[in-house]
Amino acid sequence: MIASKFGAGIETDTFFVAMAASGLFTTLIGAAINTTLIPVIAEVEAKEGRQAKIQYTNNMLNIVFALL
Repeated sequence: MIASKFGAGIETDTFFVAMAASGLFTTLIGAAINTTLIPVIAEVEAKEGRQAKIQYTNNMLNIVFALL
């Protein structure tokens, strides 16, 4: 459908590579957050309490958003 509308060429190939690269980075970051952040947050809450968990989560989200 895209080739019939825009043609097959370097522009569409570049678009698909950019979409695949951004999807790859999003998947990697999401998987890293799911596998590492959740157990760490549970440990922080067990040791330091709910307020420390909230502060830690806010700090991690700020770092992730700054990197993205």
